[in-house]
Amino acid sequence: MTTAMARFEGDIPAHYDQYLGPVLFEHYATDLAKRAASPAVNDLLELAAGTGIVTDELQSRLAPGARIWATDLNGDMLRHAEKRLGQRDGLTLQTADAGALDFPDQQFDAIACQFGVMFFPDKVGAFKEALRVLKPGGRYVFNVWSSWETNPFAAIANRAIAPLIGPDEPSFYAVPFSYCDENRVLSDLAAAGFDDVSVETVSHEHRATDLGDFARGLVLGNPVVDQLHRNQGDVDAAIDALQFAFEDTFGSAGQIPLEAIVFEARR
Repeated sequence: MTTAMARFEGDIPAHYDQYLGPVLFEHYATDLAKRAASPAVNDLLELAAGTGIVTDELQSRLAPGARIWATDLNGDMLRHAEKRLGQRDGLTLQTADAGALDFPDQQFDAIACQFGVMFFPDKVGAFKEALRVLKPGGRYVFNVWSSWETNPFAAIANRAIAPLIGPDEPSFYAVPFSYCDENRVLSDLAAAGFDDVSVETVSHEHRATDLGDFARGLVLGNPVVDQLHRNQGDVDAAIDALQFAFEDTFGSAGQIPLEAIVFEARR
């Protein structure tokens, strides 16, 4: 994965939040927060917090006085999260590299990360950092997308957009679905020192009321838009092509199957 593949800058966070959040992230944010947050958690670290979709869910489940550090590598994502969430007691938003966390050993009762670990260049190193900052008995709860086969929208997007960015540029759409091998994730966790891990597959079907908006998000709400600009691709044509492909596959009802894998690793 190149650094450019992980850049969510400029107008991308707003489009991500508006168009992709309701379809891809809100359901799984609720699921992840139920697992990671509880009244017993006093200090929680969120990695790859993005625009604050999970952050909001996490804070609603913590006891008064609990603290969340919501972090992301992309400052523009956190600036959008600040607009979305406002100033809140117990909430700190700050940029952080999951592979080199600037926190003391054993600071957190829990760590949550929604659809972020796929973007970490050194996954074992990032897991080691998570283990280091967890208190004894603390939990690291994160999810990853399953394969294109169980998330067909991504394969459709890749087929529709790849010709417009050219053959020499890697497809962004491959990256979020590149860590779907459960055994590989378990092996990386074990290599980092986690030996108590549970796994669950969570399937969901979302009814997208506006497939055009979903197509818009999948072009404008991630680094694909930068790929198109670099290769003189037509952004509007990309959105139109993707909307047509979605309507052809999912029909007027817009029933979109989704699947994620949730891991809970204990220190």
